[in-house]
Amino acid sequence: MFFRNRQLKAKQATCKIIVDKAASYAINKINLEFFNQNSHSKLQNLSVVSDVWGKKVMAYEYAIKLNQENTLTRQQIKLIKDNLKDNLEIYSSKNNLKTNSFIISDMWQLDNVLHVDIAYLINKDTVEYLADIKKVEKN
Repeated sequence: MFFRNRQLKAKQATCKIIVDKAASYAINKINLEFFNQNSHSKLQNLSVVSDVWGKKVMAYEYAIKLNQENTLTRQQIKLIKDNLKDNLEIYSSKNNLKTNSFIISDMWQLDNVLHVDIAYLINKDTVEYLADIKKVEKN
């Protein structure tokens, strides 16, 4: 049991490095008039989503501190999410990763912080996590 937990933690750490690099690349490549390099601060890593959903889920939460005090509209958040998705695909292609390796599983704004959950589709547990998220969103 101890050995399996250690292997899992090592796998999570390796995956987190991959997702951290992809997230940083994708966020820094967003080029929208209202969301550019001057509109937000450094990307912060918050947590491993598996702390809530299960140990084998390879999904990670990031926070982007917005420099402006105004609330983003739903349309603006959707534009950021779409741009982020495209940039994650470009990153995957440039780094010889599978197409659709990364999925943005959630995005929301709280105060002037934009939160982004990114899943790395590397195992069955993460795919099932995304299916569960979709079920919850439908209800």
